[in-house]
Amino acid sequence: MRLAETMPPWEDCVLCFDRFFTSVPLIERLLKQGMFGHGIVMMNRIKTTLKSDKELLADGRGSSHEKVSADGQMVVVKWMDTRSVTLLSSCCGTEPVDTTKRYDKKQKKYVEVERPACVRFYNNHKGGVDLNDFLISLYRIRMKTKKWSVKVIFHFTDLALVNSWLNYKEDTKEAGYTKSQVLRLLDFRMQVAEALIRGSEERKRRGRPSADASGHSEHHHRAAVQIPGPDVRFEQEGHWPDPQVMTNSPRCWLSGCKAKSQVQCSKCKVFLCLKAGKNCFRDFHHK
Repeated sequence: MRLAETMPPWEDCVLCFDRFFTSVPLIERLLKQGMFGHGIVMMNRIKTTLKSDKELLADGRGSSHEKVSADGQMVVVKWMDTRSVTLLSSCCGTEPVDTTKRYDKKQKKYVEVERPACVRFYNNHKGGVDLNDFLISLYRIRMKTKKWSVKVIFHFTDLALVNSWLNYKEDTKEAGYTKSQVLRLLDFRMQVAEALIRGSEERKRRGRPSADASGHSEHHHRAAVQIPGPDVRFEQEGHWPDPQVMTNSPRCWLSGCKAKSQVQCSKCKVFLCLKAGKNCFRDFHHK
């Protein structure tokens, strides 16, 4: 509902949902805000009786059954294709009926089947819903648990990440980014995870390391470090120069600098020059 607040009321605006969201209270609330709702609905969410699947099959493929609310603001339609589908809408019902081609396994050919207007409308405008479901399925958070609350939290986390990535793509398009400059969904999720992990890390104590820590670093190879994402790199908090005592000084991580440094950023874990007349530490953390 918060996303719908930015949409103008009574401008023929219709929000389409999948069966996970569609319900009578949701459609009623949208109508109060001047918007229409449309989507597939579960039978246990509507307080009315419709023809059974057996009755619709007897009427033939393409048959439907429609019921309208007492105030005439909502309509529920059950349509029989290869299986039944029920839609709840505040913008359209059965009429006008058109035809669509469906494959018949018995006749082994495509046949013309009647299709209600609400089904046609949903098929034409469900792209965003299907796209969202598809993107969530690519990198879904998976954890073995029987608690429904945990599953709901993970689902909404996936939903928020996908919606944020789609908004990010729109922003980069308006900014004139090339396709190669736009992060893929997986890279976007990794940057978000990295920002959350680094944001919760305990800050290291300032100053030189102890003698034990210095000796430990000399006898082990330096772990591979990746340049942090922009959310972490340009965050003006928790970045402290941490001098190290090392036999072999690593090269500075600032692009274009080939000097060596023993000063490490406490948050980014990269080495940067920090001396009079050469402040790569400052330049690295500013856009």
